[in-house]
Amino acid sequence: MRTARILILDAPTSTLREACAPLAAEAARWSLLFVEKADEALRELAGNPADVLIADLGHRAGERHKLLEEVKHRFPAVVRLAFVDRAQPDAGVDLLSVAHQVLARPDRADDMRDLLTRTCFLRTLIANQRLQEIVGDINALPAVPPIYTALTRALGKSNVEMKEVGQIVGQDPGVTAKILQVVNSALLGLSRRISNIDEAVVYVGTNMIRHLVLLQEVFAAVEKKVDLGQLDLNALQQHSFLSASVAARIIPERSMANEAFTAALLHDIGELIFALKFPGKSAPLRATALQEGLALHVVEEQQCGVTHAELGAYLMGLWGLPFAVVQAVAYHHEPRRAGRSRFGIVGAVHVAEHIADEVGPFAALRMADAEVSMDLGYLDGAKVLDRLPEWRAMAASLSGTRD
Repeated sequence: MRTARILILDAPTSTLREACAPLAAEAARWSLLFVEKADEALRELAGNPADVLIADLGHRAGERHKLLEEVKHRFPAVVRLAFVDRAQPDAGVDLLSVAHQVLARPDRADDMRDLLTRTCFLRTLIANQRLQEIVGDINALPAVPPIYTALTRALGKSNVEMKEVGQIVGQDPGVTAKILQVVNSALLGLSRRISNIDEAVVYVGTNMIRHLVLLQEVFAAVEKKVDLGQLDLNALQQHSFLSASVAARIIPERSMANEAFTAALLHDIGELIFALKFPGKSAPLRATALQEGLALHVVEEQQCGVTHAELGAYLMGLWGLPFAVVQAVAYHHEPRRAGRSRFGIVGAVHVAEHIADEVGPFAALRMADAEVSMDLGYLDGAKVLDRLPEWRAMAASLSGTRD
């Protein structure tokens, strides 16, 4: 695996060099090159393309904003990160159109290492050049939704109050209504009906609320931007909710249930990117998969060169979701590619998606062989194959259907 090349457009008064100093010894993982001028960065990219560009917007912000915009068009495969001052987190809002991610400037080596590790993970996970170009120039897909950004910022406080979280979500009546609908459905299995968003936050937790907001906002934004044709957005949402509920219930380690829920909730978000970048292709791809007895992701790879799983994982990684979530989204069709034999989050999402396909809104469209793309060998190796009937029955009860 080749070393990742990280180009950092630094500021004279920045603490980045100090934070990165301990990382220089990890030369097998990455090489770090610091420059202080935008034209220097462009020359470097033209002469020896980097994998990642980090621009510190604490210095000459206007000039560096233009640089990010130019890099977006000239070098779309480069992952673009923008750093802003911690004291002015809102300063990065207008950067979301030109940067994949806007972050408060790390001031510790461990924080910088985590960031670079996540970013390099994306590069190695998604080595497909066509995918990088598709996502790197994805103008139609919305940036990280503002409500999700506001929630993330609020939850970063040490003393955040649940009332504040409820107020943020309550800014959008549509999002609030959808979350209350999901929270009160059988999918979450709550013992009492929740009547307002403040109660929902308390009962289901801030992280679950945050990711429900993310899904709802992205679905709503895409619906406004593109003719979805035969892609049933409501059915896809129902499928995502059912998958998430199943995944959270079957994961062995309860401490990982929240990440399993999030990963399953977002596992098919790449299908929205397909609808945006390959208009009119979703229905023919599904038809071909049914006719030829192939899994959808196999047909996507054959005809488009990328899969919805790869697209979704790449985008979620750029938006800063946890590693475990990004990995599960990437490998939910092929869990053995995650390199683990134990049944964890990847396995739970893999199973949950297939079970949701069997008993949920897409049940009428599934192939005659419901397990055509379920990796039974992986499940047998993880010693969970005998639990499938139990999980199917549980999913059927959640979806309101019976065998």
